[in-house]
Amino acid sequence: MKNFKIRFKNKTLEIVNLEDYGFLVEPRYYFYGWSNLKSCYARFSVAKRLLFAKKYLPKGYNFKIWDSFRTKETQKLLRRSFRKRLENLHPEWDSKKILEALNVFTGSPVWKVKKIRLTGHFFGGAVDLTIVNKQGEELDMGTDFDDITERAALHYFKDKRSLNRQEKAVKKSRRLLSKVMKKAGFKSYPAEWWHWSYNK
Repeated sequence: MKNFKIRFKNKTLEIVNLEDYGFLVEPRYYFYGWSNLKSCYARFSVAKRLLFAKKYLPKGYNFKIWDSFRTKETQKLLRRSFRKRLENLHPEWDSKKILEALNVFTGSPVWKVKKIRLTGHFFGGAVDLTIVNKQGEELDMGTDFDDITERAALHYFKDKRSLNRQEKAVKKSRRLLSKVMKKAGFKSYPAEWWHWSYNK
């Protein structure tokens, strides 16, 4: 699929293929059958800031993108899957607690959001990503993408008092990710180390 345009209020936004900018892509939701997009797309302004962030990575390192622009239909399928995962992981939780956790990891239901933000997935303003080394191997970030445990929190290992050798390496990798993304103007989402957003 080629680049395309979407509307945001009275603006036209250009959505571009991040693979064309030299980033590795692994469109997880396409592989899961939740999306028709065979690559990962984001706003043009986001792609440019990712290129800026990449300059601060060690030589030969790159970003791997799992998701950015997302349709409402994909979001509905994602929430359905996450609800089942949370129910299986926490059978002791009531429906209210399940819903609270679901909103933390997937955001509020699309149809209940009063204020749509430019920083969200629906307008290509958020990216879910990690860092790969010169060999194309993912740095150990402590969890996989879309992990639904407390270990997914950006500062989980930073705040943990006692760390083993592997956890210290994870802490270092997350610190690198935070450093380069913040230099480029991205904002983190505390509950998910992989989620970063840009508001311009």
